[in-house]
Amino acid sequence: MIHGVYLIDEKSGTNLLFRKYGELDMDETLISGFLTAIRHFSSELKREKEPNRVQEIEMETYKIVYAFEGEVLAVAIVDRGDSTPLVRSALKKLAASFSNDYAVILREWNGDVSIFKDFLPKLDEILMDGKIGEQVKKPKLKRKLMKSMVRIGFISEVAFLVGELCDGKKSRDFIASELGMPLEKVIEALGELEKKDLIEWV
Repeated sequence: MIHGVYLIDEKSGTNLLFRKYGELDMDETLISGFLTAIRHFSSELKREKEPNRVQEIEMETYKIVYAFEGEVLAVAIVDRGDSTPLVRSALKKLAASFSNDYAVILREWNGDVSIFKDFLPKLDEILMDGKIGEQVKKPKLKRKLMKSMVRIGFISEVAFLVGELCDGKKSRDFIASELGMPLEKVIEALGELEKKDLIEWV
């Protein structure tokens, strides 16, 4: 789930619009300043004239996903198991739509952020009320795996490791990241578990 989303002016670092979903307590101003500072810090770490923009910050429970479109920076705080590609794609669409709707206003903007409130219904629609990243089906074990399944050759060691993380909340991408394993290998292991009727997709 997206817990909070920020639309930030790239040039000034001003938080133009904020939307909170869920019950996670957030200091809107403090977090907006942090997100902007990280963005500026990442741009300093560049090779020659190549841009170096932060894409994602991963924490134990959450991750912060960045997307850039025109002069608008869109940032979302999401659950770590959510699909980053889905969230980033929605954020890019969000930033592009916002830039398009307010292009003229932003050129002569006087700093009043209240004028952007009318964009909230469109923001909710694009982000599916904060649930856009949850649209990926996630594997869930049908029954507990036993080590003996590996010993007798019923499933592979890799499938066992992957299966232990199949709780219906973690995506394939998240499992691959958690195990430090190539996504292709995780997909193969999930296929093995599915053939043995050990997992379902929720």
